[in-house]
Amino acid sequence: MTPTADSQAWWRRVDPSWWVLLAAVAVYANTLGNDFVYDDTTVVVANPVLRAPFSFARAFATDIWGAPREAAWSVHTYRPLLTLSFALDRLVGSARPWSFHLTNLLLHAAASVAFFRGLAARLRDPAAALVAGLAFAVHPLHTDAASCITNRSDLAGALAVLAVYGWHARRGLGASLAGPVALALGMLCKESVVVVFPLLLVRDALGTETSWREKLARYAGYGAAVGAAVALRTAALGSAATLVPDLLSNPLRDASLGVRVWWGVRFVGLVARLLVAPLDLCADYGAAVVRPVVALDGDVLLGAAALVGLVVLAVRARRSDPLVTEACAWVLVTAALYANAAKVLPAAFAERWWYLGAGGAFLLLGRGVAALRERGQGRGVLPAAAVVLALWAAVTVRRNVDWGTSERLFESAVAVQPRSARMRYFVARFRFREERFDESFAHVAVAVRNAPEWAEPYGLYGRLLSMQRRDAEAERAFAHVTAMEGPASREARRYYVDYLTARGRYYDAWAQLAWLRANGLWGDDLGRMEAHLRAEQARPR
Repeated sequence: MTPTADSQAWWRRVDPSWWVLLAAVAVYANTLGNDFVYDDTTVVVANPVLRAPFSFARAFATDIWGAPREAAWSVHTYRPLLTLSFALDRLVGSARPWSFHLTNLLLHAAASVAFFRGLAARLRDPAAALVAGLAFAVHPLHTDAASCITNRSDLAGALAVLAVYGWHARRGLGASLAGPVALALGMLCKESVVVVFPLLLVRDALGTETSWREKLARYAGYGAAVGAAVALRTAALGSAATLVPDLLSNPLRDASLGVRVWWGVRFVGLVARLLVAPLDLCADYGAAVVRPVVALDGDVLLGAAALVGLVVLAVRARRSDPLVTEACAWVLVTAALYANAAKVLPAAFAERWWYLGAGGAFLLLGRGVAALRERGQGRGVLPAAAVVLALWAAVTVRRNVDWGTSERLFESAVAVQPRSARMRYFVARFRFREERFDESFAHVAVAVRNAPEWAEPYGLYGRLLSMQRRDAEAERAFAHVTAMEGPASREARRYYVDYLTARGRYYDAWAQLAWLRANGLWGDDLGRMEAHLRAEQARPR
């Protein structure tokens, strides 16, 4: 055998799963140097459950922020296995961010391999299957889930869904037990893993090897798994329900069903566009970015065309190519879940929500590659696919840099969505700390203009106005802060305390600190603020 033949034999003997695994690791390797970013500072860094001594029981008795059921600031998001994984990361890496990012990287790599082995490998063309698996591993739309430590819930949830979906089609007692166990574990990572039920029903309708008696037994097991997870959640938080979202995160909260459905279609168009050209990824789709109005644009037309096309394709392929119907179902079920129609969600839209649903699009991509090759028209399709995959991988590596620090992430979001009130305010805070007050004022002014119902930016806005000796306007800004009696005004009240202290209004400053203490906010920071106020009071005038 010649060296060339030996080389070809070696290449053919390698399990393609290894190429998917290596691709996922390669494109996300640069996240290992990233910091704690965005929600990580609350969910991971400031989480009281993760502080020594760690309590296993407490992880199952609190929400994702570490808040017990009686806490007024609980977010009612129950993900105890996520908290346990954070505790292990702290143990391994001494609370440094690299160990947390390593776990995310490994989970994404595992999900990519599970997607390839469970779904993509069922394509009749191995090369086309590898294209689909590599697309899942390297696509930039997945950076929101894979690069943010807190968002590993989407990685773990997707892994659980893929496991349940794979075992559901297998026969035997082992598969009957493994499926419900995977579902229960997944629900303790993210509630939305229940999306697997409509997917299983579609697969059963298309035909699987198990008998209907075995199927019914498995659905009973799935029901028991969901019941156990809900019971744990209710015992810990006092309710199985989630909190009503605020208008800052989901401006569609109070919109009519028609408006929410319209935006659901628009989000499908946005995802379709980002799948092809992921050049304007953003960490914020809240106030001022999403507005509860109906307006026709390219994303709406693209979304409507995509939905109609997927339904038609799913129906036509149900007998000739069931895998295509399954792929369409993965996209359509994800779109239905996150349309804000059946339930108003904690946020209007998030790229990480499509971590699993995008897999259906990648399956269709692989099937398209296979179809071209079957017809003898695919001579250049694999080189073209390689170029596209390489471009996607490059964008992912670059996007990981944006997730390196909160400041870079917020700046990138403002560049994509200049109207974003949330991101403008966060950038303004960084500029204030850097004493770049003019830039800070420019950003926070946009925030208060685009989200006047949000009290948080008014604290910084008032502080900057006071520095410009515009005290009357500053007082009006702080009035917005004190009118809001929720935890969201905690940062704003700190700026108000600074303002009152600088003007010698110590009684009023103590009143604001008393509000912070009564609402259980700030912890160690509150002690430092009180000590500073005492020192200012004791200073000779």
